[in-house]
Parts: sequence; C-alpha cells; structure tokens
Amino acid sequence: MKEIVMEQLQLLEFPVMEKECFVSAFALEEIYVTNDGRETLPFQLFWSEQRVERDEILTYSSPLRGTVETQEIDLSEEVSLEQLKKQEPHPDLEPLEPGTVDRVDKAIVRFLRMNHPEDSGKWRWKNVCRDHGYVVAEVEEVEKTRTVFQRKLKLFLSKDGGEVLTHIDTGAFLEMFDAFEAADTAQYTKTEAYELLKDKLKLRPTYVLDRTTGRYCLCGLLDCDDAVLSHSGEIVPLADL
Repeated sequence: MKEIVMEQLQLLEFPVMEKECFVSAFALEEIYVTNDGRETLPFQLFWSEQRVERDEILTYSSPLRGTVETQEIDLSEEVSLEQLKKQEPHPDLEPLEPGTVDRVDKAIVRFLRMNHPEDSGKWRWKNVCRDHGYVVAEVEEVEKTRTVFQRKLKLFLSKDGGEVLTHIDTGAFLEMFDAFEAADTAQYTKTEAYELLKDKLKLRPTYVLDRTTGRYCLCGLLDCDDAVLSHSGEIVPLADL
C-alpha cells in the first residue's frame, strides 16, 4: 500500500479564518483500493448514475462578442399531485445521449469564448450530469494550486444541453483569501509525513460500483483522519484544519 499512500498524500494549504493565514499540511486524499490491491477507484462524495466523465482541456482560437444572459432556474424538489398520479420518472434519470454531450461541449466553449476570451487551454471540462432537471457541467482551472480550494465553474444548461442558462463561479469566493498570510515554509518531507501517519491510516471494507463494468466490487476505502503540519511535524486532526 505504501506506493498508493505516497501518491495520495498531498501537501496542501488550509485557510485559518481566525488568524487570516494559511497553514501547510500533509493530508491523505481518500481513494478506493480494490480487494486484490491492483487497482484504485476515485472517491466521490456525490455520485450520479447518469454522469459522463470527460477530463478534457478546452481550447478555442478566438473570442466571441456578447455575454451569456443569466436566466432564472428552479432547483426546488417539489412534485405535483398530477406527476405523482402519472408516476412520472425523475428527470435526472434520463440518460445523457451522445448528441446532448456534444451540444454541451459547444455550449461550454461558447460560454468561455464570451466570458473568458483569453483563457484558452486554461480550463478543464471534468464531467456532465443531470441535476434538478437541468444538464450540469463542471469545469475547473487546469493550473493546480496548493490550497484545498480549486477554482471551478458549475454551468447549468437547458435540458437539451444546448444553452448555458446560468453558472456558479467559485472565483469570487476565493478572492476572500487574497489578503491571507502565506503558510510557513515546509520543514518536513512527504516521506517523513508518511512515517508519522502510517499507523493512523484506515482501510475500511466497502462495496463500490465499478462504472466500467457495471458491477459492485469489494474495495478498501483508504483514509486518514489526521494530517501533519509541514513546518513542525505536529499531527493534528484533519477536521481542525
């Protein structure tokens, strides 16, 4: 397991709101390890049966004039009596057809050409799924940061995937950390952090749906509740960061 643990052990910077500064720590990113120890499956907090993974860097050659007109969307979970009587299936269970995914691709690029005209190659399309009856695409910045927060765009599109109706940009939220003090320089290495945490690692038996085969397989959820402060070597609860 050591190779997998070393790969999942990340040096990250956590914001400390009370002191308005960052603290640097080694923390383990959760992952599922198959029972034979040969493969890993990503840990997903939220999962959609209809989600399509993309992991595609978006590029475009020219900007596009205009702006995306934000439209009001309805995220309520209410169901009418008529829908109940008809036993209508939930709209999020409708499969995403290849044609819909292609329209989403074009709509995202059109959105970026208007709203981020100079950012070709700087955004990665992570996935697309259905949520509250809308087609929802998740896009994140390609450039990784050491902070626990990565800038992301969540685009809500029309049911056919051809039009961006509104979006959520975490960039405005991240600006609140611009004035925070930088983290202290790391004095400990990843190898040293592993030695401090190895007795605190957890491997919990869990059945996980392998989406490539459509079958559940027995895995171990590799996790750790603690982290190591990189400047002092102190072991602290991850929940406190």
